[in-house]
Amino acid sequence: MFKFTFSNLLLLAGFGYFLTTAWTLYEVFFPTDCHTASGCLKPNWTPVDQVYMKVDVKRSGTSERISLLKTNYFSLINGDIVRLNVTPPPEVFHNHTIESMVTLATKSGVIWSAHVPLTVHKEPMRTAFNLLSGKNTTDEPEPSSPVSRRPVSFWLSVMRVYLLKTPVIFSQNAVPPEIVHLLQVQPRGPHASYQPLVYANAEMQRSVDWIQVPELIRNEENGSVRYPPLEFTLSVEPESIGKFRLRCMLGMMAVQLRSY
Repeated sequence: MFKFTFSNLLLLAGFGYFLTTAWTLYEVFFPTDCHTASGCLKPNWTPVDQVYMKVDVKRSGTSERISLLKTNYFSLINGDIVRLNVTPPPEVFHNHTIESMVTLATKSGVIWSAHVPLTVHKEPMRTAFNLLSGKNTTDEPEPSSPVSRRPVSFWLSVMRVYLLKTPVIFSQNAVPPEIVHLLQVQPRGPHASYQPLVYANAEMQRSVDWIQVPELIRNEENGSVRYPPLEFTLSVEPESIGKFRLRCMLGMMAVQLRSY
């Protein structure tokens, strides 16, 4: 006969917590579509819809925009990657903050846009000599050097933009909180619809995506300055609903941690 001892109660409580956590994770990756007569939020897109993305650079202190790149049409389920060398505005090489306007559009018009920083200011990387290879390697700055702690500009060499490729039908009363701010809802009869979900967060970029802005190339004979080109990659990455939600959750957690 089963006896309710303290250890058995702890075991049951732990098992119940495990089942609850497992079910919560299952709902994150495999949500149940809404099937009610009203109150559902349906996607007005399909994974094979054709879209394109463009990136414009905003000049600091002005409203002027410079076109950085524009992709060809691609499907929401496949995404796209564009790599090229660009010559950014001169402000990039003078420790100014530069932003970009990233736009996702179809033939009918713009469906999403956001400002994404292209430069941040951090401590410079120092150059160390590798005794084994005999080559210079880049490492963290010397903490004892006050000059090395002076912030310099870092360029976003890889911009990662994430798309939701799973056309989930949400309940209007149970939309996941981490994606509420990304929804663009269009009312249509008893069922409202939403545009494709896009997420771009420069603060959540990989550290290797940021490269230190090189020094200007000066001509000693005539004193002219040449601005070197910089690498830039736009990576549009489709994700399932589970990965997309987890990425948005991490972004929300980072914002909450900075507020403390």
